[in-house]
Amino acid sequence: MAKTEIDLPDHNNESRITLGLLNMVDGNSSASQRSMASSLGIALGLANAYLKRCVKKGLIKVSQAPANRYAYYLTPQGFSEKSRLTAEFLTQSFNLFRHARTEGAELLGQCQTLGWKRVALYGLSDLSEIMTLSVRDYDIELVSIIDRDADVAQFVGLPVFKAMP
Repeated sequence: MAKTEIDLPDHNNESRITLGLLNMVDGNSSASQRSMASSLGIALGLANAYLKRCVKKGLIKVSQAPANRYAYYLTPQGFSEKSRLTAEFLTQSFNLFRHARTEGAELLGQCQTLGWKRVALYGLSDLSEIMTLSVRDYDIELVSIIDRDADVAQFVGLPVFKAMP
């Protein structure tokens, strides 16, 4: 699978985790803390801390279920916060896409100015995918993607080669 995660500032990471928990609770009230932590790629203790924070803020309600399990429910405030965080995430994503497309266009323009007709990208990422969209405006052919940790043969229609160490 391609790498798509981008390092975000702490506030954005906090928002990402909170939104992830709210989405999971909304989708499955009987999900365990362990499964939530695993899905979010965070430690169990961190998932517990975020759930407690959401309960304290009034976003999630907890009720005990049989066999030492808990059921989690979104409150009306939780639905509202989930909507707000989703809108914030989409805004940031669109801004990232626009910025990456502009930067990619500048790079492709430089390649065209240099007379390069065939170009390989380095790194499997969202940025590589955006470049494949941007290249249509240039007389340049993207021929492959090179990645040091490549574990796929193809990405967005381009062959992928593992970089030599």
